[in-house]
Amino acid sequence: MNNPYCWNRINTNLIFGRKALMDEFLTQLPSIGGNSFGLAGARRMGKTTVLRAVERDLLESQDVWRNSGTTLIPIYIDGLSLPRPLEAGHLWKLLLNPIRVALGADGAEPNELGEQIDFQDFVVIAKSLLSASESVPRVIVLFDEIEHIVVTHWASGFFANWRALLSNTPDVSIYFGAVFSGARELETLQHDIGSPLMDILEWRNLHSLTRVDTSDLIRKPCELEVEDSFVDLVYKETGGHPMLVQYLMQKMLNCSSLPSIRDVQSAVTEFESLRSWQLADWWNKYCTDDARHVYAGLPSNLDYTAISKISAEIGPYQTGKALEVLQHVGIAEVNDAGYATRRRGTIFSRWQITNGRNIDRISIDNGLGEMLAEHGSELRDKYLSAWAIYGADMPNYSGAVSEMRDTITLVLHKLAPDSAVEGQLGFKYELGLSKPTRRQRVTYIFGAKGKEQGKSVASDDELLETLASQVAVSVTSTYSAASALTHTTATRPLAYRTLKQGESILAQLLVPKNANN
Repeated sequence: MNNPYCWNRINTNLIFGRKALMDEFLTQLPSIGGNSFGLAGARRMGKTTVLRAVERDLLESQDVWRNSGTTLIPIYIDGLSLPRPLEAGHLWKLLLNPIRVALGADGAEPNELGEQIDFQDFVVIAKSLLSASESVPRVIVLFDEIEHIVVTHWASGFFANWRALLSNTPDVSIYFGAVFSGARELETLQHDIGSPLMDILEWRNLHSLTRVDTSDLIRKPCELEVEDSFVDLVYKETGGHPMLVQYLMQKMLNCSSLPSIRDVQSAVTEFESLRSWQLADWWNKYCTDDARHVYAGLPSNLDYTAISKISAEIGPYQTGKALEVLQHVGIAEVNDAGYATRRRGTIFSRWQITNGRNIDRISIDNGLGEMLAEHGSELRDKYLSAWAIYGADMPNYSGAVSEMRDTITLVLHKLAPDSAVEGQLGFKYELGLSKPTRRQRVTYIFGAKGKEQGKSVASDDELLETLASQVAVSVTSTYSAASALTHTTATRPLAYRTLKQGESILAQLLVPKNANN
């Protein structure tokens, strides 16, 4: 049979699961006063396919729109094919040429235009062309792979010009609509507080396909009559990622006109053998530290985890951003109700378990580790051991909590040994004790630091005394909580919180003068 799948080639006939998005683009973009868009999605998620399909449908509907008095001028720009080095003036000239052709002004250009034109000249020339048209022109720019612009030194000015062109240039803005498409780099335009396009564009994100859309992508292009169990396996392995689905289907149909469960397993094995670098690229390049941390903590059996549990560990904002990235890459999903998340796609999940377990190293504060090492390698080793235990997949993380608690104990005894604390003028043991308490050791440490600064923790520097008291309270409460968790079950969120509290205490004990400054 004629194999319709080619995973690394654009095919606008294989556009499934994007109907609502396509309808929105094809309704809004041609309309005077319609919205412009930002389209975000990871590599191979289908951004280019969507833009090319929009371009195709706009071109096919030109006669219909012309009969209603509108001249559609779709312009597709591939960021990957732009010349290097590139300047903003090249792009304004590149946009002007198809406008001239579409409106019949395709004669010789004025000599002074050259290879580049600035934005003001573009506006003047475009306005004269567009306003002279008998019908109402609508220029629709489909800008693919925008990250090649984002990284230039002139990007901010270029996008500021686009803001003016789309919303703030009288008698010209009505003629223009646009879609800016990109991967992770597009986040600069979407979320950066200084982005000129943040509140101008309607933002849309491409995620992996649903099970229904995956079934359509499997069955409809070549009218395959496969069992639901076949679709279920492909969906489970790929998570509905369109590139992975097409890869498996292409490989299977090259071998059999009616692929089986065994063919799915063979195609998966081939992908894992030949293209595991693709998975490493998703993990290392497109996932943020928080996203990797969240994914590593999700159950490998694809069960859901409450988002509130993750938020308690790393914070609501960080959790939201991490889940946004994971859905963007296509390796996790949030349920319809929005309160739970899980891994998506066993191909990637298996790879991460084997190759991505170093994620918890990001939680280690290398600077803190170096400060601990200055007082003895055993201090640093205890600290690293706490995070190493946390990085393992286990039902109880009390061992990690215990190691952090012991690290604090070692630091207290190293910086405030019994003899030094007991040798202070006027020292008295607390009631019923024969050794200095943690509170007394903290006070001694801050007092010693105060003396280095020519101050006394007891009287000469009230701020230093207050800080010493606060840290002493924090040490006592954190130590007690850690001890309690050590003898019970420490869940991952509780362990993470305790480890981070321990880091904060260690930093203040080792460098209390920084806190005072």
